Amino acid sequence: MAPPTFPKLGENVLNSTPTVRLSKRDVILGLIVFGVALAIRIWHISLTNYIDHNGDSYHHWLTSYLTATNNYGHTDYKGDAVNIAWLPLYHYVIAVLMNLFGVYSLDVQHGFNILLGSLTCLMVFALTRNKSFTAPSLAAGLALAVQPWFVDITTLGISEVTAVFFLTLGIYIFVRDKVAWSAIPVILAMLIRYEAWVFALALLVIGVVQRRSSYRQFVIYSIFCAAVVVGWSLNSWTQTGQLTSWYTIQSMTVRWDRLFTIGVGGVQEYVEMLIEATAGMFVLGLFVGMLKKDRDTRLLFLLAVAFLSM
Repeated sequence: MAPPTFPKLGENVLNSTPTVRLSKRDVILGLIVFGVALAIRIWHISLTNYIDHNGDSYHHWLTSYLTATNNYGHTDYKGDAVNIAWLPLYHYVIAVLMNLFGVYSLDVQHGFNILLGSLTCLMVFALTRNKSFTAPSLAAGLALAVQPWFVDITTLGISEVTAVFFLTLGIYIFVRDKVAWSAIPVILAMLIRYEAWVFALALLVIGVVQRRSSYRQFVIYSIFCAAVVVGWSLNSWTQTGQLTSWYTIQSMTVRWDRLFTIGVGGVQEYVEMLIEATAGMFVLGLFVGMLKKDRDTRLLFLLAVAFLSM
């Protein structure tokens, strides 16, 4: 039997194709990761008495409720022009669940996000399971399962949780060199959060640089992702007469949040958030990769800088 192989320090999960098929033992370990993640999130939200401290949760709830009770027309109390600041898929999912279960409270969002947050931890375990040694992948899944920032955010009624799940699923498919198929969860994320548009482009750039798939698959991926941007721009035009109104209105709401709720803006805001959310590991990982002169880590660094500078 060959000795187990350990991932190298600073190795990026995007730079290799998994060769290990999930075994029965992997399934058991994955269920453990999911169970721990689910239990700690239910425990956390019970400690808060189910009080949501994020203002966006209530806006998402109202939009979802109005959509559910308005024949599934995407409805916002601020009117159609401001309604395009939010992408629609998350609200439609919550609206369907509200009508399905007959529950029209924040409990629907909380329960849905707790489930997807726990599944994201499971996806991270599966995503990093590309070596014959299981400990690193188990550690990755459990670390995310108990990470305080991620635990808290996945118990709130916000749309980021759903987008992160679909992006993680997209990366899982992407690293298996199925670039065209990865477009499906990626475009679902793009219909939830504008940030996913940037990550969709980042995956495309990484795939091209690594020559991860055929030209045809990259074209299919690009067409699907571009269709979301074009479609939402046309929707913006039908409601406001301008193709880029979604960008103008979204930028306005982001500036408002920075000024009145965060207190800092621009690059500083996102750098502080990244450092806090990852306990400094994001910056440390980039630093180690740069020292190793790893091409993929340098590419991630440049893409991160580009995203933070937008």
